[in-house]
Amino acid sequence: MHLSRRQFWLLLAVETAFLAVLALWVLWQVEQLFEPFGLLVALAIIVASDVATGLLLQRYAPTRITLEPGEASQLAARVVGGFGESALGEVVVKGERWRARLEGPADLAPGDRVDVVARAGLTLFVREIRGRST
Repeated sequence: MHLSRRQFWLLLAVETAFLAVLALWVLWQVEQLFEPFGLLVALAIIVASDVATGLLLQRYAPTRITLEPGEASQLAARVVGGFGESALGEVVVKGERWRARLEGPADLAPGDRVDVVARAGLTLFVREIRGRST
């Protein structure tokens, strides 16, 4: 995984902030650290740190799929699952598996090709390729 400088410093700042909170709590409550309540508080701080880091990584997830203005219409994807009774499924683009939401009505099966219309976070919006042979 390759992180940009901004992403790296953001993650480092979040982890440092949580580590500082944990260190301050330990210094303040050192006599209670090995009691059940103290261990739960320390564990809660660590879990909160991990959750925050995970959410930040998900929000700023580095990927090979970047959509510049006008570029979405140039990407095609292959359906690998889903899209049966709902508009949700999975597609593969440039070797990466993505969650996808279908725009418009279509009956898609695994192996069908779709156009990538947009990206929101870790979800691609796709549309059936017009005039495809079945």
